[in-house]
Amino acid sequence: MPLYLSSPPQFDGLKMIFEAGHRTWRVRVVMVFLLVFCVTGLLAAYYVIGMATFEGEAVSFVERMALAALCAVPALAFVIGMDIYARCYVVRIERQPDENLYVYTTLNWIGYRQELISADKKGELRRYQGEWSLSSNSGGSITPKVNAPYRTLKFRHRKLPYILDDAGVYFK
Repeated sequence: MPLYLSSPPQFDGLKMIFEAGHRTWRVRVVMVFLLVFCVTGLLAAYYVIGMATFEGEAVSFVERMALAALCAVPALAFVIGMDIYARCYVVRIERQPDENLYVYTTLNWIGYRQELISADKKGELRRYQGEWSLSSNSGGSITPKVNAPYRTLKFRHRKLPYILDDAGVYFK
């Protein structure tokens, strides 16, 4: 599975099936923001804990490390969750017409990752509406609504399905 640092390469003879387009940058911005937020939050927690005193005594190094580790667990969970999402989020699907093989390109923390999959391993394709809203009260509060339909494509050799954003471009 090669790793590419710039935009994913297009090989000669491949026919484009799907491309996520501008949505790729939205996911990439969330990935970078989450990573920066978690690292700065951990550093801030470590230094703030270091300045704290308990009953007139400074907090020891062991206590600082224990509290920083306690803060690191949820931050690490968010980063791992975003990594799993990026490995499932499809940026591009291309097909080799003569061999019936597909090239699935997904995101990586730096660059892209590509996987070559035979068409006979293809599983089920499901579509989800992706609508989410909050109920409004009589006080006239703002009701957020997210409409992000997507599809999942399951393969027999993968534990998690690929995620195809319906705002992407599907080619015939």
